Amino acid sequence: MIPAEAGPPPSGRPSTTSERLRQIQVDSFEPWPDISDPADEDARLLHLLVERARAATRAQFAALNIINREVQRSLIELPWGQATTIPRDHGICAGILCTMSGRQRTFATADARLDPGLRLHPQVTGELGEVRFYAAAAIRETHGLSLGTLCAWSTTPVAFSQAERLARALRPLADTIEGVLGARRINRRAAGARNRPGRGSGPVSTRPSPTLAGDAAL
Repeated sequence: MIPAEAGPPPSGRPSTTSERLRQIQVDSFEPWPDISDPADEDARLLHLLVERARAATRAQFAALNIINREVQRSLIELPWGQATTIPRDHGICAGILCTMSGRQRTFATADARLDPGLRLHPQVTGELGEVRFYAAAAIRETHGLSLGTLCAWSTTPVAFSQAERLARALRPLADTIEGVLGARRINRRAAGARNRPGRGSGPVSTRPSPTLAGDAAL
């Protein structure tokens, strides 16, 4: 079961040094891949990885979320496909991400109504949604600061014996997503360097190996 959910930080300035650092990291990845742009190869690959997350967990829904101190932005949300943005405290993932530390990189609950940290969340009570099964894997940058989550959920519960196994299926997919976003950030820096006199660097490939992470989970 998921431990008690940490509440979102107060609006305005981040309240801690770690939160300020995380916000700097999140902002430095802009612009994010645009799923509506057919020329954005990163976006097409991320869409495929989210599709695999949904299949691996047998969930109704799956999303790749980026979270800052104010909002949760779903770069990809399936089955709808389009990017959406909601207030940070309207989503489950921000609170779950706050509970992840060290080697703890996935969370799952078989039935959110029975989880002490989630049962009163508006996404569970019916105010904003009726989430039952929920699983998430943290998305982090190179130095370990959190960017968001790869998550999957359904409006029906799963067996308690299945929840953790389904969450673990997200981890290799989240690792691949971290590689794609990291390479994208490096390429943006390299492009900026090439625009300065006497500086330059070649692009870093964001393409994974022919066998994508997560194949073994399907």
